Amino acid sequence: MAAAWAVVLAERPEGEGPASVAEMMAAVETVVSREDLAAAVESVRELLPPPGSDDDGDAEWRASLVDRYATVRPFIDMLSAVIPWGATEAGTEVLAALRGLPR
Repeated sequence: MAAAWAVVLAERPEGEGPASVAEMMAAVETVVSREDLAAAVESVRELLPPPGSDDDGDAEWRASLVDRYATVRPFIDMLSAVIPWGATEAGTEVLAALRGLPR
């Protein structure tokens, strides 16, 4: 999602008008497939309360998590580079995600 939004938010060259939806999607698909983007959106959707819902029992926890991210962020790059992580076959996806954190 971050790669897709980087494309969407990139400034267009001077003199070019706004991009059409088709042009924007074509540019986004140069960095991430629609399937991967849809999967990322679904992952985020699973973490968020339903749209329009005022009944979020985890609102306090979510706010706390956002506040702590600024503290943890500087260490994410080091976490995957300094510690020689290993995993069983079942944990390889988690290990790949950990190594991908800096991106």
